[in-house]
Amino acid sequence: MSGPALEPGESTAYQDSLAELEDKIAVQKTTISETFDQIRAELQQMFNFDMPSSAAGSLPCYEDLTVQNFTIGLCFADYNDQLRVIGSFIYGVAFIAAAFIILGGRST
Repeated sequence: MSGPALEPGESTAYQDSLAELEDKIAVQKTTISETFDQIRAELQQMFNFDMPSSAAGSLPCYEDLTVQNFTIGLCFADYNDQLRVIGSFIYGVAFIAAAFIILGGRST
């Protein structure tokens, strides 16, 4: 038992409803994608552990020291980016320790 044959360009209710569903799916995909992007941006802002460089102040530079024609320069400001990682690491460890303390509880 087969239905009537469709001529090219002819439309049925099934094809119309399928097109509507595809349009609704496309709208929902866009909505979900936008919502996901908003949540991701909020989480990145919420869990940003990067310390601002102005909060720590500036690192010192000391005068060059010359010993037996050998000059030693000590300027921590040159290593600002590398030393900043130490502060971020300490902050992260403190965050994890606080999470263990808060969420750990006692098991009896």
